[in-house]
Amino acid sequence: MTVLLCIVLLLSGCGGAVPGPDFAPRQAFVLETTAEVNGRVFRGELACDSFEQASLTFWEPEELAGVTVAREGGGYTIDVNGMRDSFPEELLERDAPLRLLFDTVRAAVYTNQCAFEKDKEAGTYTATLTVNGQQATVVFTADGNLKRLTADRLTATFQQT
Repeated sequence: MTVLLCIVLLLSGCGGAVPGPDFAPRQAFVLETTAEVNGRVFRGELACDSFEQASLTFWEPEELAGVTVAREGGGYTIDVNGMRDSFPEELLERDAPLRLLFDTVRAAVYTNQCAFEKDKEAGTYTATLTVNGQQATVVFTADGNLKRLTADRLTATFQQT
């Protein structure tokens, strides 16, 4: 009887095989970004090429316009009008909003540490994960683009440019 049940399950596609994922985040993208940090609004462009390379170029507020912060390897590079400076990630607190933004995107997009829940009505995929000791939530569109990220003191929305 057990053998017959196994054969029926295998033939019906309901066996012990783990179903393949029906969603995967887009792993290379450039997205317009609007973020609110401690009540202050920032706008710019988030570009990610790989787990090791991501950058955020600010458009607003005006005093930050043109500043680019890049996450490269184990640290960051800041470019202000062609003047570059690098510093290790340890100089940013683990819960600093900029570090949370980069680290949450890296964790949600490039690792398998989170499970996505599909919202059929909204057509989105959401995951809640812990990054740098903080809870973060990410929402992706059905085609894999990052849509929203929330973490301690940080709310960001994204749209394709």
